[in-house]
Amino acid sequence: SAMNYYSKIRRLTSSIFPLMVPDHYRELMRAARQWRQCKLYKWHGFAHKDDRPKDGDLALFCPACPQPGINLDLSTGTVAQPDNTPSWLMTRYLVMDGNFKAEHMHPVNPSDEVSLMDGLGFMVSDERYKSHLAIAQDNVQRSDCNNHRAVNQANTSWQRLETTGIGGCACARHGCFVPHFMVDFQKGERQMNMDYALSQALNYKTNGISRAITFYDMNCQYNKYLKDRIASSMYLSIPIGMDIIPGVKNTHTMHLRMARLVAKFLSRKLKEAIKGASKSKLAFDNLNETANPDMVVLWKAEEALAHANRAEDPTAMDIYEVRLERGKSPTKKQQELHLLQAQNRPEHPVINPPGQRGATTWLATGLTIEESQISLCKDVKSLRMHPMDMQLLRVARCRDKLHTQITSFLEMAPTYLGVGVNVNDPDFPVIVGNSLDDCEDYSDLDKDQNPDPDIHNTSIFQPELTVIPLPSDIGAVRCRELGLTNFIKEEIALREGQANGALHAIRVHLGDKAVLFRNTVRSAKSQASSTRAWTRVRPVETAVNLNARIYSKCRLQLAKLPDHDLLKKYLPLKKEDLKASSAVADPNARGQRDTTLSWFWSLDVQGDTSGNDWMTEFYWVNWLWTKALRNRWNEEVILVKHEMQ
Repeated sequence: SAMNYYSKIRRLTSSIFPLMVPDHYRELMRAARQWRQCKLYKWHGFAHKDDRPKDGDLALFCPACPQPGINLDLSTGTVAQPDNTPSWLMTRYLVMDGNFKAEHMHPVNPSDEVSLMDGLGFMVSDERYKSHLAIAQDNVQRSDCNNHRAVNQANTSWQRLETTGIGGCACARHGCFVPHFMVDFQKGERQMNMDYALSQALNYKTNGISRAITFYDMNCQYNKYLKDRIASSMYLSIPIGMDIIPGVKNTHTMHLRMARLVAKFLSRKLKEAIKGASKSKLAFDNLNETANPDMVVLWKAEEALAHANRAEDPTAMDIYEVRLERGKSPTKKQQELHLLQAQNRPEHPVINPPGQRGATTWLATGLTIEESQISLCKDVKSLRMHPMDMQLLRVARCRDKLHTQITSFLEMAPTYLGVGVNVNDPDFPVIVGNSLDDCEDYSDLDKDQNPDPDIHNTSIFQPELTVIPLPSDIGAVRCRELGLTNFIKEEIALREGQANGALHAIRVHLGDKAVLFRNTVRSAKSQASSTRAWTRVRPVETAVNLNARIYSKCRLQLAKLPDHDLLKKYLPLKKEDLKASSAVADPNARGQRDTTLSWFWSLDVQGDTSGNDWMTEFYWVNWLWTKALRNRWNEEVILVKHEMQ
């Protein structure tokens, strides 16, 4: 540092008594400032000229950003600028932010402060900036966003400080500061300060540029009355005909770099863009080949319509969102209702004899009992070696209720399976198995699921382990012998609805879990609030795991039933499929650009888009996302190559 350098000079002057040397540190610092100013004048070509530098002339801007007259020729039809050049290449990208670490105390003697580079570098000229602040209207307004505190703190007074921080603009793509744009904050991050910084940045070498995109973490509030504030001030202006497009970005993680490092940065960006374009093209081609060509034509038309109307109607872009509309996927109850209504239609393929009417409801009751068994098995497994009496009582009550339901179900079995069939007969051909083992189609979700029958002083009869005499457990061969072929078709329909309902519940709970993580768990600042947050998450995790087991049990039973291909559509669940993703709860979350949804968010990846059902919608959304990802990477390749020229 300068002080260390000066201390060394004093010791060289008088090694025995260095403190006796006269203190000329202030003179050294004054000479150093003047020397740096002379070097800047020389580097920027003003050393041997009579003309004086203008605002920002002693600072360098981003060499890759479009600057007409410097690195960009806007004349029509030139080699460097062909007529078919996309208009979005001529866009100025600016990111705005403030820094409250750069505080400055009031000077002891303000008249002794001399500015050598007033407005010639990155800081704005002092006199004009203060004139703007003197007439600017400080309208007090509350922020509509709970996550942004800068607007709410804008009226906080700091009497001991002349400057509470600095704010300004930088190149959003390359992180280079804009010359003559940095402003001081007198209180908080007020709009009048950022208005002046943005006005200076938009007027810096932008002649001929008609579009600017601004990224600001408070744009949701800042951009509302921006044009009105600029029109009412004589010190603010924007280029005529320039369209300002607001964007929201987390600017606190931006990396600011010097202009000489941009070339190395662009070289790395080009390699990443080429790799991303290749991968995204392959992903889209694989997805597009499996789609119905007629559906692709329709999707392209809707995509073009959304892009044409998005400027006037932002809701047109809702086609890119996953819409969980209840009713498009038939649930178990809807399938049961459909089968009951079909009994009165002779053309329906599943028709039960008059003596077997009500079999659909009976089969649906059996599926409900199976779900209760899975839930009870989970409760029994959760008991420790020494459970409390209240826990044992709750399990005993559930077992008693389930026992009553199973007894009632078995009493009705001869009515539908046949008078001569006795389900209590040991020789009755029912596929025997542990109910909890059957429901587990993925071992990584829970390693140990087999309850020990000797612990917790269990009763002789455990209703959660009873096998329900459904066609999938009786077996296809025995069902044909008993004339229960129609029962197999009805159970297949009910199982399909059961799988749809379980997957729908998983999607809803995963969305809730993602929201809880973002708004509750991550925002917890103390041990108490963190404990309360996780208390809200655990019931959601339990619901996800329960529905995953119900789905897995349903899929296992479908594997026992013949004459269907539903297993191609309903794939096995894995533990990684049940992780909460912020892309589900918040599609615009950072870091989700290259991610895709799990298979059960888009079941139609196998090409089954012939019907106008919920699978087509999810497949459509994934097609749109993948196509947008491919187009974005292609644009990135074009943009980076243009910046490197």
